[in-house]
Amino acid sequence: MKSLAHARAWLLTSICALSLFCFTLAGCSISLLRPVTLAETPAHGITVPAEIRHGAQGATLVIVQVTIHGKGPYPMAVDTGASLTLIDLSLANRLGLKSNGPDENITGVGGVEQVTPISISQWSLGKAALPSMTITSASLFDLKRSAQVDGLLGSDVFSRIGAITIDYASGEVTLYPISTGAQSAIWSRETAA
Repeated sequence: MKSLAHARAWLLTSICALSLFCFTLAGCSISLLRPVTLAETPAHGITVPAEIRHGAQGATLVIVQVTIHGKGPYPMAVDTGASLTLIDLSLANRLGLKSNGPDENITGVGGVEQVTPISISQWSLGKAALPSMTITSASLFDLKRSAQVDGLLGSDVFSRIGAITIDYASGEVTLYPISTGAQSAIWSRETAA
């Protein structure tokens, strides 16, 4: 009986994963049959250095340096697959970042984790000021030990910026504004310099 339930759960998980993959591909506006060129990206962006780490079994980690409230920089992984940005709780406490609500449970690849929402108003990635927002904090002991990072920059941050490109060969991440007609504060500061 257990093996039948296990097989059904595996089949349901496989179908959900395949459906999600197909749904994601359906929303793509680029052809998967031709390479994307940097010429297809917006013209004006802010480029910051990134450390590209290669791990076991083809794993690749993109690390950028983030300054928070004038302190740091702190290494954070670029994780466009993460819906939430996450900072180590001990670093959030050292920086005096204030809680912005009750603890919540989030589900990720590693299981369920309890996180605390925190407000962050002054932070930047190189010359690009990141938007004031609520992010999450949790104990990242294992992540800090294995990857030597203080957090993850997720899609909640990058979706407010617009677009990013990652140049793995040159070790650079470029941030682009949401639209060329409505430049945000991160670009007006860059162009005024």
